[in-house]
Amino acid sequence: MPPILRYISYSIVLILLLCFYFLYTSAGQQNTYSILSYLASKKSHTKIEIKSIDLYSYPYIKAEALVENNYTVSLNGLAKKSHLDINYTITSDCIQSRVCSLYDSVNLYGKITGHSKDINITGKGKLLDGYTHYQLRKQKKTYKDVHLTLEEVNASKLFKLFGQKAIFKGKATAQLDFDYFNKHHKKGSILYDVKENNFSGFLADLHIKVDVKDEKYTFLIDVIAPDASLHITKGTYQQKQKYAHAFYTLDIKDLTTLKSLLKQNYLGSFNAFGEMEYTHKNLKIKGLSKSLGGLIDFVYNKKVLTLDYKDISLKNVMQRLSTASAFYANITGHLQYDVDKKNMRTNAILKDIQFKPSSFATTLKKKFNVDIVHEKFENSSFDATYKNHIFASKITIANKKTHIILKNTKIDSRKNSIDTSIDLRIPKHTLNGKLYLQRLNEKFTKDVYVKFDGLVEKYYHLKLDGLVSQKLLNLDYTLQANRVPSHLCTIEDTLNLKGHLSGAFEHLDIGGQGRVLDGNVSFHTLKVGSELKNLTLTMKQIHSLKLSTLLGYPIFPVGKATIHANFDSLTKEQMRGKLSYDLHHAKYKSLPLDLKSNVVFKGTKQTFSSQINLAGTHIHISKGEHNLRTKQTRAMYTIDVKNLESLKPIVGKNFHGPFYAMGKLTYHKDLAIRGLSKTFGGNIDFLYKKDMLYLDLESVSFSRIMGLFSYPSILKARVNGNINYNFNKDLLLVKTHLNHAKFLPSDLVENIFQKSSINLLRETFTKSTLEGNYQKNNIFANLKLANNKSHFYLLNTQINTKQNTIHAFFDFNMQQQAFSGKISGSLNKPTVDLNMQKLIKYQMDKQLDTYMGKQNRKLMESMPMGDVAKDMAAEMGGGFMDVFF
Repeated sequence: MPPILRYISYSIVLILLLCFYFLYTSAGQQNTYSILSYLASKKSHTKIEIKSIDLYSYPYIKAEALVENNYTVSLNGLAKKSHLDINYTITSDCIQSRVCSLYDSVNLYGKITGHSKDINITGKGKLLDGYTHYQLRKQKKTYKDVHLTLEEVNASKLFKLFGQKAIFKGKATAQLDFDYFNKHHKKGSILYDVKENNFSGFLADLHIKVDVKDEKYTFLIDVIAPDASLHITKGTYQQKQKYAHAFYTLDIKDLTTLKSLLKQNYLGSFNAFGEMEYTHKNLKIKGLSKSLGGLIDFVYNKKVLTLDYKDISLKNVMQRLSTASAFYANITGHLQYDVDKKNMRTNAILKDIQFKPSSFATTLKKKFNVDIVHEKFENSSFDATYKNHIFASKITIANKKTHIILKNTKIDSRKNSIDTSIDLRIPKHTLNGKLYLQRLNEKFTKDVYVKFDGLVEKYYHLKLDGLVSQKLLNLDYTLQANRVPSHLCTIEDTLNLKGHLSGAFEHLDIGGQGRVLDGNVSFHTLKVGSELKNLTLTMKQIHSLKLSTLLGYPIFPVGKATIHANFDSLTKEQMRGKLSYDLHHAKYKSLPLDLKSNVVFKGTKQTFSSQINLAGTHIHISKGEHNLRTKQTRAMYTIDVKNLESLKPIVGKNFHGPFYAMGKLTYHKDLAIRGLSKTFGGNIDFLYKKDMLYLDLESVSFSRIMGLFSYPSILKARVNGNINYNFNKDLLLVKTHLNHAKFLPSDLVENIFQKSSINLLRETFTKSTLEGNYQKNNIFANLKLANNKSHFYLLNTQINTKQNTIHAFFDFNMQQQAFSGKISGSLNKPTVDLNMQKLIKYQMDKQLDTYMGKQNRKLMESMPMGDVAKDMAAEMGGGFMDVFF
């Protein structure tokens, strides 16, 4: 029975009894109201203050009292010989229960009839913002036929009177029907309904039915909303043992309708069923759910929630959380959460993780050739704890080739921060370091503070410090390493850069400075998408060979270089800007070198020029053009060598004299150099292509060509023909014609003159050739000099340029003499050996022609044994001459 009705009935009965007492005793008439109040309060265990009693018109009585300092009770009626027929009113601005006091307007009125030991009470009125009517019968200490109806009462106030949170807000209807109840026995039922009213933010119907039989209660509860329902069935409650048990089913078709209740926007459906029990102030709930694809077995006991889950679909979980998942997986594990301590721990196995197609996956595929979409990560797990507002976890996503590990992760809800260690490994790439994230005051900004300190690719120490939002970033960075990479290679070197990143991700301002390649570097650009705009780059006093090695030219000169670059636009496909490269006091193969280059970039085309001074050799490259799309390069050049001897460290041979050439170079998969030189008196048209050098000679001075070498020239002539040289095989092929060849003074000419009186300097050879080849420091050649009357042949010539030696055979017929011989020894002072037998035979033929005539001599020689005497004479004479010569 509600306390207010109990207070009312006790108070009315006691007041009536006191009235009888005062009517029939003389002492009672003399007591004051204070004594009456004291006695009434003591008897009823309720504070009662008698305000007035009118007994002068007995049996008609009138009384007023204040109960519990809140309820004003007024009585007006007949009381005769323990029979009652009294009207009453109860008014108040506050309702009290054992739990709380609630400000509310109470206005009840009714009638009390019957004998003092068998009282009937009826009434109605306003209560809890609604209406009530009731009737009951009190026989001694037992109440019978109790019927109480509450209509359209305030559900929140009703729950508050019972000390419960008002989970249902709105107008409620309650029906209480008891056949009887007293201190030890009771029988009846209670119905409670709320129709289409606010249940923590959403409309729902609530229906509660309780059947009472002494200390045993049976109950059922239904909560029904348009997209959700909760049914609690077969509920029992043992009052003496304070034990309750029931079964339940939960069916939520659309979680979005529960956003106000769950304080989070969840999507999709959820179903669960199980049982609950209550004992000794402890609520225990057990249940099963298959809503997330697998099986969830959960127990809530002693304010600890324990979940065992198997093969739960991460996709379904993330869908419920209205959050996109980066990958698919099935989760199996265990979770435990202490509601009072707010501690949680969980460990799980992530099965068959597979990443979804995304911009992140596309970037990995494009830049690192890693296709995570088609990989499965079979060695993956998740472990976490929550304590003192700190969420700590370790997540591992791994297979044999790739892993992503976030360990020692701490998420502090008070600071809105995440502190973790990241370990990323993909084929050929790694990232390791400490990462700290903190969300700042959301009232003023949506920025996240980011701090990273770690290694990229194992060797590059990267630090980031600053703010990042969904669209903007503002970060300081430093990059340190003992190596410098390029798209071709990596070299050992000290790298120390620092700078700043700011702006939108698609409109990023990048600046920095520091030291690299033994020099200073500074740069600034605006990155818009994949394009760099307004790029300025300055590199001062850098190590030129280190830079050229990174660019794929490891034989570049060693020195200090300065680079200035300004680009309006720079992309992978095209560039607009200019660049200058200056190299001073450098060394190339021990030779001093100065170089200055300028390059202008226009879209896919580049124009360039260079000035090179190499040990006095001046090389000028002009009108250079390069097409990025076709990969074609061309330029004009001039080369002016004061003395080829200065270039010996480059060419590897000791050449002498000047050299000048001009021409054109092209590059398309292979380098080709075409040029023209008039250094040697005529024209040399040459072409270098695919490791071959082709030279076409036209009226070139033979002596000036021979002047290139360290040994003397014995001829002068105008050379026509071609010379080919294979750089791979170190093979030189010569095929030339010598026009107007003449001997120059030399030891060979002098020896021939001394021994034969033949003056080679007087001869001019109009029909001459020089053919030969050069390989491995050896020259093999045949020189044929001839005119209409004479000839000189230098055959089977072998010259060793390394040892500076010669070995050759010669044969000539001129100036009425004919003989042969050989040349050997040093090129600077060769040894000449004459064949005197041929010379004597030639002289005998001349003498016989004088005496006999040439025709008779030939006739005699044609006869058998006709030439024997002459040969014997020539042989003997030759041997004799050899002794003296």
